[in-house]
Amino acid sequence: MGAGDVKLMIAIGAFVGAKNWLILFFVTAILGGILAVCLLLIRGGLIRAFKNVLFILGELVRLRLPYQSDPALDVAHPRAVTLPHGVSIALGTLVFCYWKLFQHYK
Repeated sequence: MGAGDVKLMIAIGAFVGAKNWLILFFVTAILGGILAVCLLLIRGGLIRAFKNVLFILGELVRLRLPYQSDPALDVAHPRAVTLPHGVSIALGTLVFCYWKLFQHYK
């Protein structure tokens, strides 16, 4: 997550308030996870991603940095699958706003 994504979340938080921002954060995180799994399914890397997560957890338990053992795990690596967080934030905000509107008119 880059500085622009953080600024976007701060700006949205200024509009929705602290309590609503926390809910929005979780909605955005869940949607981001769903989008990431869909992206991995499309690119055919879901099994590899699962193995990487297990490898990363194993390295962290041993107090080692995972990307030092396997440079392909670094986000800057050319084969890394990345997801723009702005997309998840925008979708999460839309879902949250529709949910709030639905509650208001209920």
